[in-house]
Amino acid sequence: MAEGEGGDKSAIPADTRRLGVKKQTLDDAYAAPANFLEIDVLNPETHGVAKKRYTDYEVRMKVGYFRILSIAKRVHISLGK
Repeated sequence: MAEGEGGDKSAIPADTRRLGVKKQTLDDAYAAPANFLEIDVLNPETHGVAKKRYTDYEVRMKVGYFRILSIAKRVHISLGK
């Protein structure tokens, strides 16, 4: 048997060992996450004509960490040269 094979875990380098994982319950699996980021891109509006066209969008972000923070902003995206 080569070195590092078999059941001897002391032969495995520390950086390749698996982390100890807590068993997840159904309540943990289906509970609201502790932190999250939701981004919605809505309501496109195209402005201008020919090469001076651009589209702006409403971007809504919802951030949940300790409390839920909601932000809505219109952004301008120009795809022309």
